[in-house]
Amino acid sequence: IVDVESGRILKMSTYDFEGMIGDLLRTGMRNAVLKLVSGKTPELVVSTGSLYVLSDPSGASVWIDNTEVDGVTPVMIKDQTTGLHSIRVEIGDYSGSRSVEVLSDEINRVNLNLKLVKSNLNVFSFPSGASVSVDGEQYGVTPTTVKDLTVGHHDVRLDKGKKFLEYSGVVDIKKDSVNTLEVTLLKTPTLLVDSSPSGSEISIFGLSQGFTPSDSISLGSPGTYQVTLTKKGYLDYSETVSVDKN
Repeated sequence: IVDVESGRILKMSTYDFEGMIGDLLRTGMRNAVLKLVSGKTPELVVSTGSLYVLSDPSGASVWIDNTEVDGVTPVMIKDQTTGLHSIRVEIGDYSGSRSVEVLSDEINRVNLNLKLVKSNLNVFSFPSGASVSVDGEQYGVTPTTVKDLTVGHHDVRLDKGKKFLEYSGVVDIKKDSVNTLEVTLLKTPTLLVDSSPSGSEISIFGLSQGFTPSDSISLGSPGTYQVTLTKKGYLDYSETVSVDKN
């Protein structure tokens, strides 16, 4: 209490409060004045409400302000202080969260539709610089981080042009993990063909590939190939060639 003429403090008091700013303005200031006038410390009354939390799917664990509570959805949680609270609900790979204001002396209903948790995938290739696609969508070149993939299986492809074989595989994204894919790209198999005399036409499975000598016939993948050489005035030559990885 201040003397408005002299500016001298006549009386003062302190008031400890823990809670929401709205409650301080509604009750804290009133109690501070009562303490100044009467000299007595009023009993601290904290207003509360209840939370009724539901989720789809049900049976999920619940956290309020990052503290796990007993029970699973649907669940009634009593004696929550009024004001804004954060709610997080999880079951398996599904999660949901939101903020809710608890009103005094009311059952505050919260319904959450849970979605698959998302995580990131770090992709590396050797050599680097390969284009990355996940589930048919492009995500730059290696090394790169593909963000916000739902947990579970995803199709991944890496492509570094004609000199390397395309990589195709499936990754399993897990929550709360560092998901990493490291791929060593294989060189595209190359067939070298020569003949004597030179100038023979080269055919693989009946498709012309140019003339001998040739050291740049790129094959799509490792495997077995039927190679035939033909030249006017000479008998055809045919051979089955096995091509290994790399």
